[in-house]
Amino acid sequence: MDLKTLNVKEPGGLAVLLPAQARQSQAALDMLRGPSDLDGDVREVALMANLYYDFDLGLGFEPYVVGGVGLNRISVKASGSGRSFVDDDDTVMAYQFGAGLGYKVGGSDDRPVTVTLDFRHFVNAEATFKGELTGTPFDAKIGHGNFVGIGLRFGL
Repeated sequence: MDLKTLNVKEPGGLAVLLPAQARQSQAALDMLRGPSDLDGDVREVALMANLYYDFDLGLGFEPYVVGGVGLNRISVKASGSGRSFVDDDDTVMAYQFGAGLGYKVGGSDDRPVTVTLDFRHFVNAEATFKGELTGTPFDAKIGHGNFVGIGLRFGL
């Protein structure tokens, strides 16, 4: 995911961008607030353990529900105005739940191969990154979302 805008609500450690005498000026601190252009990206890799429950209705298509827990590794790199703001990563707990529809395309009754179409809601804990300018840690809500996907499931 590309990062395009940084929206500063409270300048906090960003005051280091100001000359020493301006750091005491409320007007100067207010100039740091608001949106500014950013160039960066967020990368995520999740490892999940999922459980499925299939509803066998005898129709060939089987609806199912799915839930899982795991870890999400989040990497953030962002810069703007010639300065690097963050280049860090964090691993946080994650979970997901969803539902879908499967159709058996092969395998045996004990080990079916199923094509799936599903909806998932994915959530992870808040990640903490270290800012490049001041070394100050900050929290970010990243990795929450809804997904629709096509998959291939192998029965064990």
